Amino acid sequence: RPATLYGRDDLIARAAAALTDPHSHTPLALTALRGLPGIGKTALALHLAHHPDVTAAFPDGILWVALGPQMDDDTLLAELGLFIASQGGSAQGLTTAEQHSRLLAALWQERRLLLLLDDCWNPAHARPFVDALPPGGRCLLTTRRGSVADDLGAAPWEVPVLDPTPSLELLAAGGNEARRAVDADAETAAALAHRLGH
Repeated sequence: RPATLYGRDDLIARAAAALTDPHSHTPLALTALRGLPGIGKTALALHLAHHPDVTAAFPDGILWVALGPQMDDDTLLAELGLFIASQGGSAQGLTTAEQHSRLLAALWQERRLLLLLDDCWNPAHARPFVDALPPGGRCLLTTRRGSVADDLGAAPWEVPVLDPTPSLELLAAGGNEARRAVDADAETAAALAHRLGH
């Protein structure tokens, strides 16, 4: 289940509406402001995966694939094979990403599903999954790099830093001592949130 998020309600609502728009089939990419790590892309994707409008729009499944910077061609083929097995198929005898993608497309025919590709560094690693999506499917990916979204034809949604108020809420959520410290000296806490870049 997703963790608590601060200051993201509007972004979640807009992204959920975009994902469930029946007239759009463009992949959606949560990108990082200036490539910042840890800004909450994966947490946002998790919240969207559990959003009631999203789960209702994709009754045939919401599927998660963790890519990451360590992914290489051999690891990708192994992951595709495991993913195909999880979908009831067998990748035995398949030697290329394109073959895996065609088999996934056959397994996913007519399905209304959402594919979440987390932490994509190389568009070639996402391509076999994206190309396999059926017409009723959608893709949401997270990446630090806007160029990845461009290469995949995805609509980039930049995840901004937090506003000052939710930044303070996040600091105060660090435990009882954190709450007491923020409440006792809001001015210093606000300065800390600013120094941390919100």
